[in-house]
Amino acid sequence: MRLRLPICSRDGNGRNRTGSDDVALGKPRDAGSSNVPQIIAVYYCQNKCLNNITHNQIKQRVHEKLYAKFENQFEDPDFYIEGELIALATKAIRELPEEYRKAFEMNRFGHLTYNEIAERTGVSPKTIAYRISQSLKILRTELKEYMPLSSSLTLTT
Repeated sequence: MRLRLPICSRDGNGRNRTGSDDVALGKPRDAGSSNVPQIIAVYYCQNKCLNNITHNQIKQRVHEKLYAKFENQFEDPDFYIEGELIALATKAIRELPEEYRKAFEMNRFGHLTYNEIAERTGVSPKTIAYRISQSLKILRTELKEYMPLSSSLTLTT
């Protein structure tokens, strides 16, 4: 059986030589045959091993650099769920009834008082208080799976 194997070796002048050679596997046919195929197979194996070692070293360096760059984020347990929580909260707020959502957003994100919201919307401050409390109740229900245990205990007592 004959194989064409890639090789990388040095020529007589110390320069790298690359190419491919046919390798006959098995015993030489006659006593006068050289053992060149066995030497080529050895070089082939040696070069494959060196290439794998180099490749793994480069991969390891890249992993180390990436880890060093993002180490603080990887160590923070909140890093993994923060984006998910923001997306869920945003979705839950968008799904509130329109009057509740507007009152909630004006109060929590616009930093307006109940009286200021009441003036802008043309309803009483008590109605605004009711809408915001209902918004919080709905959000608490929607996001209950993601609330920390200590917050759950505080809300129920």
